[in-house]
Amino acid sequence: MELKIKVPNKMFSAMRMHRFFIIVLLLTVLLPPSTFFAQDDSPWVLPEGATGHFGKGEIVDFTFSPDGRWLATCTTNEISIYNTDTGEENTSFNTAVDELMFSLDGSLIVGQGAKYNEGVEVWDVMIGRHLFAVQDGVMVGFLPHRDAVAIVDIRERLGFWDVRTGDKLMTFTGTKWKMPVFSHDKSLLANVINAKIEVRDASTGQLISITREDTAPVKGLLFSRDGKTFMSGHSDGMIYQWVTAGGNWLATFTEDATDRKRPPGLSNAAKREFRGFRPDEEYIDTIALSSSGKTLASASHIDHHRIIRLWHLETGRVLLTLTNLTTSVFSPDGSMLATTNDRKTIQLWDMNTGTSLSTFSVKGGISRLVFSPDRKTLAVEGQDASLRLWDIPTRDLHTTITGYMNSVGALAYSPDGTMLASGHWGGEIRVWNTITGTYLSILTENKNDALKALAFSQNGKILASSGWPDIVQLWDVNTGRQLSATEADLSTFKKLFPSRDFSEALSQDGSTLARMWGDMGTRISLIDVATGHQFLLTDQAESVSALTFSPDGRTLASGSGFGTILFWDLTAERTAACE
Repeated sequence: MELKIKVPNKMFSAMRMHRFFIIVLLLTVLLPPSTFFAQDDSPWVLPEGATGHFGKGEIVDFTFSPDGRWLATCTTNEISIYNTDTGEENTSFNTAVDELMFSLDGSLIVGQGAKYNEGVEVWDVMIGRHLFAVQDGVMVGFLPHRDAVAIVDIRERLGFWDVRTGDKLMTFTGTKWKMPVFSHDKSLLANVINAKIEVRDASTGQLISITREDTAPVKGLLFSRDGKTFMSGHSDGMIYQWVTAGGNWLATFTEDATDRKRPPGLSNAAKREFRGFRPDEEYIDTIALSSSGKTLASASHIDHHRIIRLWHLETGRVLLTLTNLTTSVFSPDGSMLATTNDRKTIQLWDMNTGTSLSTFSVKGGISRLVFSPDRKTLAVEGQDASLRLWDIPTRDLHTTITGYMNSVGALAYSPDGTMLASGHWGGEIRVWNTITGTYLSILTENKNDALKALAFSQNGKILASSGWPDIVQLWDVNTGRQLSATEADLSTFKKLFPSRDFSEALSQDGSTLARMWGDMGTRISLIDVATGHQFLLTDQAESVSALTFSPDGRTLASGSGFGTILFWDLTAERTAACE
C-alpha cells in the first residue's frame, strides 16, 4: 500500500545523534518515461521532473518489532516492513526518516526525522495507515499504561500524545527537556539541566532530586532495574552512579577500581574545554545494564576506535575490556553483547559474566548489528547493502533481504545505452538493464573501497573501474569475472578516466554541460555550450555527487549518497533560466 506523507519541517536536533551521510544522486536514462521501471516497484514519489529511478536507497536504520515477527527498515526513500520468517515485504510507507521504533505491542511504527526535516510520524502497521504527525518533535518513548507516546517539541517541552488519536494529553512546563530518559517502569524521568541531572515524577513532572556536583557534559543516562539509582556517562570518559531519592553521588567507575572519587566539579574554563573533544580523548557515548542488574557496560571512543568495558556494579571492577571494535550492539534485555573488529567475524559475549559465548563468520561484510527481542536472531547490515538474519543458537543464515544500495560514487552508460553501471561506497559495482530497471550483475570482488570512475569498452563487453586506493580493474560484463590487463583491449581505454569534476558531465556530442550547484547540491542545471545559456533542470536533486548523459543525450543520470539513481527526460522544452 502506498502512502503519501507530508514531511514535517526542520527542527532542533540536540538530543539526537545524526547518522551519517546525506547526499542525493540522480541518474539519466536513455528511454522515454513510459518505459522506465523502478526496482522492486518502490512507492517513493519522484522529485518533479524525474522520470524513474533504480534502487530502494541506502539503509538508514532498522529495528525488530517486540515479538520479533517484523523487521522494519527505513531508507532515504521509504519505510518497509518485512516478515522475518520469509523475508517478504509486507507493507511500505512513502516517507523518509532517520530512526524507527515499534510500539510495545508491535502494532505501531514511529519514524523520527526526515532527511533535512525533523518530526515524529506514527503509522499503524496492521492496516498500513498514517495516524498522525508531530512537527518539530523528538521521540522519547512509549508509556504502556497510558497508551501514549512521549515527545519533546522544538521549545524543549515534554508532552504526551494519544497514539491512536494524535491528541495531546498533557505538557510538562517549568523545565527544558534536553535528554529525557525513562526508568524501566516508566514512573520516573531523568533529565540533564546544564551540568546537573534532575529526576522527576513521570506522571506529574514534580521534581524528586537533582545532583549537586558539576560534571563534564552528559552523553548517556541509565536507571538501575529497581529505579533506586541511576548512572551517567560523560564526555571525559567518567561514569558516575547516583542515588535517585536525593541525587547524591554514590560511586565512580574507573579503570582503577580503588580510585572511586566523587566528581571534582568543573571550573568555567574546564566547562568550556569540554564543549569540543580532542582527537585522542576518550568519551562515553552509551551505557547499558545487564539483565541481572549486576553488570554495567560502557561504550566509548578514542579517535575512531570503539571500546567496550563491562563493570561489576557493586565493586566497580572491570570484568572485560574490548578495544579496536568496528561495530557493537547490546541485546534488548542486556544479557548479550555482539561485537566485530574486522567486519567479517561476529563475537557474542555474556553481559553478566564477561565471557565469550560464540564466534561466527558472516558473508557480505558487516556495517551494523541489531538483536531481535528474543535474542535468537541477529540482523546484520552488510557492506553489500543487504540485510541478513542469522539464527544465533545455530549460527545459520535463514533470511536475506536485498534491494538496497550504498552511496553512489560513479556512473557510466554502455555505448548503446542498454546498460548502466553504478559504483558504490564499499566497492560494489552494479550493472543495470536500462529497459527493465533490473540489475544484470553485481561485482563484489572489487579492490577499491570507494568507486570514483567507471567506463565501458566500445563494444560494451568490458567494464573498467577505478577508485580509492588508485587501482584500475577490468571486468567481463556478461560473466562478472574480473579480467587481467592482458585479457582486455587496453586501446579502448585510451581516454578511460579523464580528469573532471564528477558533479559535472558533458554530453557525448559536446553540446550540453550538466552541473550540480546550490546549497547541498540540490540543483542541476543544463548549459548550452555554444551560447552559454543555462536552464534549471531541477532544484530537488539533494546533493548530487555524480552525473552522466545517455549516449543519445536525451536522458541525464545523477547519483547520490542516498544510494538511489534517478532519471531525467531532457527532451522536454526548458524555459527556466538559472539565477
